Amino acid sequence: MTNKLQPSREFVRNLQKLSPQVRKKVRKQLELLLQDFRYPSLHTEKLQGATFAGKNVWSIRVDRNHRVLFIIHKEEDAYYLIAVGKHDIYRRF
Repeated sequence: MTNKLQPSREFVRNLQKLSPQVRKKVRKQLELLLQDFRYPSLHTEKLQGATFAGKNVWSIRVDRNHRVLFIIHKEEDAYYLIAVGKHDIYRRF
């Protein structure tokens, strides 16, 4: 079980652009991610064919319109947060 979050610079920039209400939802979902990777409301899924730094890219649902993208760093026991935003963030991968 991974027990820490490592946000990228891009993730932090993306997060700052979101409304306070959405940022609050992001924090809640990230807390759930740390508790249980498969928590039902997260809708955790591996993005088919998407990689970042040679690792599979995963997503969790923040709400109907927003997602968090991340990779799992087993060596560092951490989730590396790549990006947060609307569905169009998927286009990068």
